[in-house]
Amino acid sequence: MTPRAAGRPVTRARVVRRSSLWRAATLLLLVAFQTLAPTDGRGLTPSATEDEVEAVYLYNFAKFIRWPQGAASQTVSLCVLNDEPVASALQRVVAGEAVDGKNLRAIPVSDVSQGTDCNILFLGPSEDVQMREDLAVLHHAPVVTVSNDVDFLQQGGMIQFAMIGGAVRFSVNLDAARRAGVTLSSQLLKVALSVKGNAQAMTQ
Repeated sequence: MTPRAAGRPVTRARVVRRSSLWRAATLLLLVAFQTLAPTDGRGLTPSATEDEVEAVYLYNFAKFIRWPQGAASQTVSLCVLNDEPVASALQRVVAGEAVDGKNLRAIPVSDVSQGTDCNILFLGPSEDVQMREDLAVLHHAPVVTVSNDVDFLQQGGMIQFAMIGGAVRFSVNLDAARRAGVTLSSQLLKVALSVKGNAQAMTQ
């Protein structure tokens, strides 16, 4: 992440942009995770892109996941591999934010091996063979893997985004979560488009 320049003035445009993204994150959380109903995107600003919506989801996922002890002790790292638009949107969304007293960091990574130190890793689209190889590197790491790649869950990924009726939705692979040793909130599963695997004794 590019460090913020010392003494950089906070312009009105930056404040408005940050405020707009924060409202988007808050409204999406209220609609999707508190009312436990699928979001249709109306809680977002009219100009919100698919990348921004996915970034907001990644931010909110951190509130509904429990990692093994020590895996997210002081900081929750949200990483993005090979998708600059999502990485940029995520950096704006999580800047200065915290979850359960833990600071959030948005980190672009250039190699999947760097993702083993992340708590959530969004993987940009890639060839099937490359995606399987990347997921194999993360097979037992306590990392929540997320992608909008087709057949991501079938390849062993944990959370897959999909555009349904013009809105971003997600599906979950609990078998992958169990291998990684992470626990997903029942609230998260209730708003998922679909859930693969047995949820018994898996959710908090």
